[in-house]
Parts: sequence; C-alpha cells; structure tokens
Amino acid sequence: MISSARRIASVLLAVIELIVFAATASAADVSPSNLAVIQGQINKIESDEAAQRKRINSDEQVIHQLEQQLHAITARNANLVNKDQQLELSNTQLKAQTEQQIQDLKAQFAQGVPSSAFGSAMSRYLGSHQFTWNGSVSGSFIYDRGNNTNTFALAFQPLVIYRLNDWISFEGEMDGLLPQGSSAQFALPVAMFQLFLNDYLQVNAGLFDQPFGDWYEVQSASWVNRFITAPLLYGAEAIIPPTELGLQLRGGLQWGALGQDLDYTTWVANGPGFDSALPQPVVGQTLNPVNNIQINTNGKAFGTRVRFYPFPLDSNLGRLEMGASTYNGKWLNGNWFNSWGVDYAYLNGNLQTRGEYVQNYRQMPGGAAQDKRQG
Repeated sequence: MISSARRIASVLLAVIELIVFAATASAADVSPSNLAVIQGQINKIESDEAAQRKRINSDEQVIHQLEQQLHAITARNANLVNKDQQLELSNTQLKAQTEQQIQDLKAQFAQGVPSSAFGSAMSRYLGSHQFTWNGSVSGSFIYDRGNNTNTFALAFQPLVIYRLNDWISFEGEMDGLLPQGSSAQFALPVAMFQLFLNDYLQVNAGLFDQPFGDWYEVQSASWVNRFITAPLLYGAEAIIPPTELGLQLRGGLQWGALGQDLDYTTWVANGPGFDSALPQPVVGQTLNPVNNIQINTNGKAFGTRVRFYPFPLDSNLGRLEMGASTYNGKWLNGNWFNSWGVDYAYLNGNLQTRGEYVQNYRQMPGGAAQDKRQG
C-alpha cells in the first residue's frame, strides 16, 4: 500500500510540473513537436494512473478476502474452545457417574444378589427357553414278623419339560427303582417331542404314556394316586401296555360355556408284545416292556380316546369328566389284540370319585382258547 501511494504521488507531481511548464511557456516557445511530446507524456500518465487504480482495486479485494478468512478462523476457534469446554464438563460428569455406579455395584455385591434379580437375569440369558422340573420320590418299609425280615423299596422319578419356544417342547422322565427283594432298575418311560401346531392340534412323537382312560397319563403318578398300588386293570398284569413308541395327534375345543370342553387323542404305535420267555403263548400272559425295536411279527397298534366335560365351571356342580377309549393292534403273526373302555371322574370340593369299565380280547394262535378279560 505504501509503494502504491508513492507511485500515485510521483505521477501527480509530474502532471503538476507539466501544467506549470505549459503555463509559463510563451506561445512562441510552444511548437507542434513540443505539444506532441506533452500529449504523449499526458497519455502515459493517464495509462499509469489506470494501471495503478486497477492494482489498488485488486489489492483491496485481496485484503477484504483476508479479513473474511480471519473472521471465519476466529469464529471456528471460538467454537472449538466452547466444544472443548463442553467435553471437559461431560468428561467430568461421566467420571462422576461411573464412580457412582461402581460404588452402587460394590454395595450390591456386598448385600448379595436377590432371588428376583437372579431370576430376571436368567430369563434374559435363556430367552424363551424354559426348564420345568417335576417328579416324585417315594419309599416303603415292610416288616415281616413271621420270617423276621425287613424289606425296603424306593422309587425316584424325576420329570423335566424343556420348552424351546411357544410351539416346541420336549418332555422326559427317568425312573430309578429299588423294588422289594430286587436290585436297582432304571427305565425311561417317557421321552417325547411335542409340537403345538395351533389351538386345536398338537403332535407328540416318541415314548408316551398310554392314552387309554386317564390312569397312566393323569392318575398313576405317586403324588396323585392316593393308594399304595395301582388298580388291578393297570397293576402287575396290566390289560394294555403302559407306554407306547409312536405318534400322537391330540387337541381340544370349548363347545359351550367356560369349562364345557371336549378333547381327543388318536395315535399309532409299534403295538403290544407278550412275555417272550414263555415257550408258547398262554392265557393271562403278561405284557413285555416297551422298547424301540419293531418286532417283525407284530403289526402296528392304533387307538383313540375322547373325553367330554358337560358342566360349566360357574355351575357349582363340580367337575365331571366322561371318556371312552379304544386300543387295537396285532401282536403275533396277524393275531388281533383289542381293548375298549369307558370311564368317568368326578370332583366336587373334598369329594372325589372315579370309575372305569374295560374289556380286553386277545386272539390266540393255533385255535387255542381266546384270552378275554374285563373289569
């Protein structure tokens, strides 16, 4: 800026000198050649002045741009200083919160984890997976005074249901038995996959309790049965196999008011087998325990059970269940084994009663007398 001002001052001085020279010179002294020289100098001065003005305008624009950049840098610097202060404040608050949380956790560990918090944590960890444990332990002691002997028996029966999600679950039961006068025995009476397709249809596959009447499924557990032994129909010489290996379809529906229901179970399984230790079939032969092998000479067994509940829950008439069951199959070389029965169970307050009538027919090979039982 200083050099530009000096150049402008020198130009103005030269112009003034020319004006003074022209004013003091006489007309006789001025010649055409001198006038041309003066005009050329004036043109040169005007050209230099325009160039100087152009440079000055350019410099002013540069200065203006630099001033704008300086203002922007100053604003950004102030913004950064503000953010830095905010970060320092947030860091201080975060440190205080972290220290408080650490102190709270230390206090919780010192007090111990409450059961509700533990259950909530396990639920979050397992998600929809759930294990339900049930079962029973029972024992007996018999003193025989005549023979001067003591006998102890024990049954340990844990049952677990593993629920994978809302429509898939698994159920299994282990039986550990120490029968009277015998060594320990172990069995797997129930090992079942359950698939809930909708509100009216469920699929079970595997080893399941026999869906005949309601004894095996509902009444046989030691914490339900109020007697020491099972009924004669389902005791030592049962008329149908207690368990089956196969496939079930079951479901239910409400046909009237709340409590007026109908449920059904239909199934197909490997079928019955009788005491294979005997050299030939006899009347009154006991059933073989179920296994996972389909015997070549056996046909499939199938059956259906229907249960009906006539009383609504708000009628104060108690809970009445009426049912009918069938069991049909072939047990040896095409020989038929059939059972059918009707049953009821009634509960009203402290009154509980149940009854059942069952008829059994087994076709014997070789024209032998037929094996018929009922009760």
